[in-house]
Amino acid sequence: DDDESTEEPRGAGRLIARFFLLPLLVVGAAVGVFLVFNLMTFERRSPRDYLQEVRGGTANRRWQAAFELSRSRPNLPPEERAELTAETLRIFEGLSEKRPEDAQVRRYLVLVLGRLGEPAALPALEAATKDADPDTRLYAIWALGKIGDKAALPTILEASSSEDAGARKMAAYVLGQL
Repeated sequence: DDDESTEEPRGAGRLIARFFLLPLLVVGAAVGVFLVFNLMTFERRSPRDYLQEVRGGTANRRWQAAFELSRSRPNLPPEERAELTAETLRIFEGLSEKRPEDAQVRRYLVLVLGRLGEPAALPALEAATKDADPDTRLYAIWALGKIGDKAALPTILEASSSEDAGARKMAAYVLGQL
């Protein structure tokens, strides 16, 4: 009877294996499965792919593609950057201020134009500072500052006296940056 109750203490190796190695293997397997599925579903898209989706996708996909494009930072040579700006401008100018489903797309395309930094976008961005959508106006002011062309100064000064407090704040920020 005494032999059964006096069990030898387990080794430290078994304890480490039970409480550290086994959970480590489970976590490692879970991370491995996550990475495999992530690599399987990851798709690399170019800015032109996003613009194509903005041009011809469903209403929901259009704004999402414009959002993804605004987040991307394409490292493009100047001639490709100019082409992308021209294509983005064509799409932006083809969108209606009156259609509610175009409002989000317009917002994000304004951000794209600002990030591209091409002075060719100035007239469209200056017009967008008078857009019916307050977020589009705000993003347009930011984009004008991002481009950094002094020709936009009168438009930014006009926005600094706007009734919209957000537009005034953004105009002050942009004026400080310029």
